[in-house]
Amino acid sequence: MANAKLIISLPAQAERELELSGNVSIGSAADNTLCLAHPQVSRWHALIEKRTDGFWVSDLGSATGTLVNGQPLTGGRQLQNGDVISLGPESRLKFFVGNGQSRAFSPESPSVATPPAPPVEVKTEPQAAPPPTFKAPATSSGGLTGTQVAMAVGIGVGVLLILVPLGMWVLSKFSSDCRKARIVSPSSDTLINSPTAVTVKADYSTCIQRVVFYLDGQEFESAAAQPYVAMLDLAKVKARFPGLADGAHDLTIAVEDEKGALKTQPQTVSVKLEFPKAPPPQSGDLVRSLAQGLVSQITGGSGSALIFEPEFLAEINRRTADYRQDVVTSGRKYSSEIRREFGPNHGVPIALGFILALSRSRLSEDSAVSGCGVAPGGIGLWRLPPEAVELRHNSSPAAAAAASLNELMGSFSGPSAFVYAVACFGEPLARAGEIDELLFHLPNREDQTNFWKTAHAIGLKPEEIERVVCFFAAGIVGENPQYFQVNAPPLSSLY
Repeated sequence: MANAKLIISLPAQAERELELSGNVSIGSAADNTLCLAHPQVSRWHALIEKRTDGFWVSDLGSATGTLVNGQPLTGGRQLQNGDVISLGPESRLKFFVGNGQSRAFSPESPSVATPPAPPVEVKTEPQAAPPPTFKAPATSSGGLTGTQVAMAVGIGVGVLLILVPLGMWVLSKFSSDCRKARIVSPSSDTLINSPTAVTVKADYSTCIQRVVFYLDGQEFESAAAQPYVAMLDLAKVKARFPGLADGAHDLTIAVEDEKGALKTQPQTVSVKLEFPKAPPPQSGDLVRSLAQGLVSQITGGSGSALIFEPEFLAEINRRTADYRQDVVTSGRKYSSEIRREFGPNHGVPIALGFILALSRSRLSEDSAVSGCGVAPGGIGLWRLPPEAVELRHNSSPAAAAAASLNELMGSFSGPSAFVYAVACFGEPLARAGEIDELLFHLPNREDQTNFWKTAHAIGLKPEEIERVVCFFAAGIVGENPQYFQVNAPPLSSLY
């Protein structure tokens, strides 16, 4: 797909560019990919999605609406080169793709170039003779008069008032310090065992687009406005980079200029990290109760319809450690997209869509973050294989995931249908047919409600069993954070 970018135009601000490489949520809330702090921009205003055929834009139920080339959005719309997206009456984004040229634009001007006006003939009239002039008498000494001296001084002061600010602007723009920044806190050897702000200061910020923060060379955050601050949350960092351990680690930064060029800063701040210890596991009885509550929420029936063997509960309990973090706050920007594609009208319970996304990506589009049983290279929050998305032309990852789940659940029957659909999610539909055939030949068909026993009896793949384990682990933590020392609202608050 050709390179794409947005030209961002806000009142009283210089235009800037944003390269598009994936989905971009837009709004005034700080957790959006593109945060536009404007009173007429809703907290979660619009979403630009990268699909196999290009980029699409949709409104997220904003108060002031979203327009493309002056036309209100009533659903998803594919963006074309030169399209102007309006978020309220004053905030505008211009979309370019391929060889489209970025240039300044007026909100009122059309995207089609206006032909030049015809030349105007200017008629001249005879001019009257100029009025007579006279020379002021020279001073007796032949020097300047007092009036002329005062005028010269006034002109000099005026020139200085113009040149000094201009010189300071040029210095800030082109000085060798323009892309220099430094970490001012924390200092080296600081012990960090709780969420800590990493603060960066730049002497000249006019040419800085953003500051990128790294921990041991791995990017964990970025900031686009001074003071440049990133929150080092050890629980989130550990979830993203599981290999990190207690001990000394290096904080570094890089500065990105207006052209997108990154300059790594020479400073290294070595800090001591002490990651939070995982709380003791919950009892088997509590995990069973929480898992049955999840089943009831998804199926609308009795949670006791499924049997949870002690070994199954122990595995679920063990994998809850992978999901003990607040994902609701960061995942809120995806809520509208998921609710739009899942639910009774689409044949897939909305809770199933949210929990499956949580188990496979922790509600993050960052490709470095994934759940268990997920093959690398997946797309969207559900980490679908690219070929699964491409089969459904013009579909967003959310729509493709909902359609795939609907087909998979149709291959099975009974209250355990969703469990086996989760087990083979991301695999070809033919795999669901193979599993259903194995279930059909069970000596007792009722055994399929005992997933752990049946999965081993019919020889499900280890990764298929792991997907189900992680699904329940993610679901009980997401819906019951209070039992797992997570300070966050329940996942169902998003739907």
